[in-house]
Amino acid sequence: MNKIMLALCTLAAFLASCSSGDPQAQKPLLIVDRTDPLHNLADAPFHAVISDAEEIDKLMDRIKQLPSFPKEIVHCPMDIGVSYMLTFKNIDGRNQEAIITATGCQQVKMDGKVYWAMEPKGNGFRAYFMQVLGMTEQQFDGIMKSG
Repeated sequence: MNKIMLALCTLAAFLASCSSGDPQAQKPLLIVDRTDPLHNLADAPFHAVISDAEEIDKLMDRIKQLPSFPKEIVHCPMDIGVSYMLTFKNIDGRNQEAIITATGCQQVKMDGKVYWAMEPKGNGFRAYFMQVLGMTEQQFDGIMKSG
């Protein structure tokens, strides 16, 4: 009888720790992955996980403050295809994705909207995002190896 009770208590404790009501499981999280569809990177793939809720909120706010990408024809610098896929987890009870292109027109796509991060319109967004990732401009663009 004691073994059965011990097994049931262990199972209950395990299930409680796996519950979606776990406060740790509901904390905001940002996963960043770099893509290189044209295989132009000088560096290996980049992957980062950011768990600082304040930093995540600030990044989302900075994205939403960017101007909309213009509807008219725009001439942009060379685009080498490097972009960053951002997966925001547990943001207002849902997950969100954004794509940031590192070169070319330097767009940010999120929630069906396209924003413009290219300076001077970007108001320092690129520099801020590179700081969050701990990268130089060359590392961010994929021209130079990280670390």
